[in-house]
Amino acid sequence: MCCCGCPACAVNEIKTLSWTDGFVVVSMAVASLGLAATSVVTAVFWKHNNTPVVKASTRELSYLILVGLALAYAATFALIAKPTPTACAAAGIMPGVAFAFVYGALVTKTNRIARILAGSKKKIITRKLRFMSATAQVASLSSPSQTLVFRRLRPGAPETTKGRGQPRA
Repeated sequence: MCCCGCPACAVNEIKTLSWTDGFVVVSMAVASLGLAATSVVTAVFWKHNNTPVVKASTRELSYLILVGLALAYAATFALIAKPTPTACAAAGIMPGVAFAFVYGALVTKTNRIARILAGSKKKIITRKLRFMSATAQVASLSSPSQTLVFRRLRPGAPETTKGRGQPRA
């Protein structure tokens, strides 16, 4: 079965991975261990949610990183699954969104720390730094991710090409 019903899939044979192949089993085992480790870290964060260490690590952004890691590990199963419209949509979206969450949160944390340190060098701070709240940072991170997901899910099959921009017959 083809994901998008494109004419190229009707002509070409679709090869899928078997759940019993050696490298597939290893990939699923590593992904399962990663999901388990992410779940344990999330549970520890949740249990110690109001401690100074967790508060200092910017809780909301840390949770976004953990969600991104869980999505990245879960993407393994979507990439291995037989092609269906749902599996293909998940395989196309999950890795990108996962890494957008992880890297976006890390860059936002780094930017926040840099802005705080740059503000502390001034002798007199005349105004409050803008967009430093956790809500503002999560909102600035989630909007581009949502845009990318909605663009990926737009209706219509992707154009398949053969060679240098030549449409397939």
